[in-house]
Amino acid sequence: MKGIKVISFDYGGTLDLPGTHWFEFLWEFIRIHFSQEIPVTKEVFWEAYVYGEQQLDYEVIPSDMGLSAILMCKCRYEIDYLMGKKLLPNISEEKKEQTVMRFASCVTRTIQEGNSYKESAEVLSQLSGRYQVNVVSNYYGNLKTVLAEAGFLPYITHVIDSTVVGVRKPNPAIWRMAIEASDCRPEEMLVVGDSIKNDIFPAQSLGCA
Repeated sequence: MKGIKVISFDYGGTLDLPGTHWFEFLWEFIRIHFSQEIPVTKEVFWEAYVYGEQQLDYEVIPSDMGLSAILMCKCRYEIDYLMGKKLLPNISEEKKEQTVMRFASCVTRTIQEGNSYKESAEVLSQLSGRYQVNVVSNYYGNLKTVLAEAGFLPYITHVIDSTVVGVRKPNPAIWRMAIEASDCRPEEMLVVGDSIKNDIFPAQSLGCA
């Protein structure tokens, strides 16, 4: 890659999952493993997923919170939404918490034991010997902790977490922050992500590869 000095990756759907949006991954997981506990359509689950993401935007997430705890928060919000809309039968707090904990545990184990983590770690390890490697993501303020859990952090120079820096994709300003942190010209940074809208177009508008 002639002229490239920096490679900046998106995180969710790029390094942790094989090019799959988190909603699609969670929906397939529910359909296969939790259809009894969460018997809803894909369209209805999308509403709950969006609600959960919006609620997490309002919540102050501790910087040391790991992946499983984040998934528990998401699942609680999603179940609360579905119950509030009477799209799920009312269940006790104890049963809800059991479902939340089992869901988060199963999803976390599936991701951590899957091939994506291993393959991404190998790629990052190889690239970090030749390039400066960054991660730029819309996240909750705890991205460094999640990257450390995944084994990625030793290979990463700069972590740009949208909650920490106060700018979210698709705003190109978040990619400008990565350029400035890397002390490089835009054309010297290659951007890798799973979203044309959030990753590729905003970065290219600044001149990134």
